[in-house]
Amino acid sequence: MTDNRRAAKVRAIRWMKTALVAGSVAASLLGTRLLAERAEAETPPAVVVPAQSAQGPAWQQAPSRPALELGPVPTAAAPLRPVARSRSSR
Repeated sequence: MTDNRRAAKVRAIRWMKTALVAGSVAASLLGTRLLAERAEAETPPAVVVPAQSAQGPAWQQAPSRPALELGPVPTAAAPLRPVARSRSSR
């Protein structure tokens, strides 16, 4: 049988657990809503009109510096002898 002190303690703990769960759910929902509002405010417009240039589009212009000459790509060296397999304990 449970005495009154123990029952009151269990009720208080149960109330605190309920308040903690309800508060965390409310905080996560409000945080999600705030993040969604911030994302809407920072979203750039869907259509971006490029500025007109007298030189023409960038893909038609010559590169400003010469192309880099890259050497051959190194390959992994093969082992001198294959790795020996260990013997099974069976």
